Amino acid sequence: MSFSLAQRGYEDRIGSLEGTGSVDLSVVEQSKEEKHSTSFEENKVLDQKMGLQETQPEAADPLRAAVYQNWLKKKEEKLQVTMKAKKQEEKLKEEKKAEEEMSKKAEAKASYEAWKEKKRETIKEKIREKQEAERKQQKEKEEKEERKETQKE
Repeated sequence: MSFSLAQRGYEDRIGSLEGTGSVDLSVVEQSKEEKHSTSFEENKVLDQKMGLQETQPEAADPLRAAVYQNWLKKKEEKLQVTMKAKKQEEKLKEEKKAEEEMSKKAEAKASYEAWKEKKRETIKEKIREKQEAERKQQKEKEEKEERKETQKE
């Protein structure tokens, strides 16, 4: 049996009066029975009300669980879609970056090849000029020698 603190206090007071002999014992017994009978009836009503309240949440729990599971499933699907889109976006960025890098490398290689070809041509031109200059000097030297020889003769 569960009694509230007020009920226990009331019973304790009556119990303490029983021992003194100043209160008629039959009145105390009658008072106890009335108190117990009302508390039992109140407990029954409360139990019935609690029973109704307990069954309603029990009926709502599966509904809440189903709603939560549905929400969780949708959230996970959204998250998967978002993550997939994010991965796809990152993949595209990486591909674009790799493509740009390859383009830069190809451009740098083409630029280097063009510079290299130009350098070859400038070197060839310098060699021709040098050879031309040497031929001129050789020709002048030969002409001088011929002049000297013609002057000696």
